[in-house]
Amino acid sequence: LNKITHKNFDDLCEQILNNEHILHADVIPKIVNRFFEKALDEPVFAELYAKLCFEIANFEAQQNVNSSGTQKSNIRVSIINAAQNVFEHEGDFDEEHSDEEHRDMFRKRKINNIKFVAELFKQQMISKKIISHILKSKLMTEEAPRESDAEVSCQLLMAIGHILDKDEGHGIGNVFNRVESLINKSHMP
Repeated sequence: LNKITHKNFDDLCEQILNNEHILHADVIPKIVNRFFEKALDEPVFAELYAKLCFEIANFEAQQNVNSSGTQKSNIRVSIINAAQNVFEHEGDFDEEHSDEEHRDMFRKRKINNIKFVAELFKQQMISKKIISHILKSKLMTEEAPRESDAEVSCQLLMAIGHILDKDEGHGIGNVFNRVESLINKSHMP
């Protein structure tokens, strides 16, 4: 993964897919966790990591057609679990009682995570329902959202808002209304 670029993506993807261990049940979660870590550390490559997840998921689905003829993908499940795990552990960090360096590192990690989630959404690896849940949990609170939640939500909407705006499903329209309301009330920077 340290060698991934737009130029060599196809070759690297082929090398990964030709690895006989790539689809082992115990390897898939490790691969997904590695992609998440790389995307958090190197957000400039988040698009490529998401695209690689997509290619592996398609390859896996083609290899694992079950008896009913339905294609399944364990990597998609692992991606959803990893994304959920990262979001659930965001609450473990105490922003108020941390020094500036740790707050900044945590903030960057949250932003890089949401950028990777947006790229996974663009690759149809994460559903609109999950994106809707993320936005609602960050913005649809009785009080004004925390600054870090507002920032993460804005990053997500900047990355994929144009896609979400085309379809009003999953209460996305309510999220856009909430953002507009917060801006009008000046609760959000």
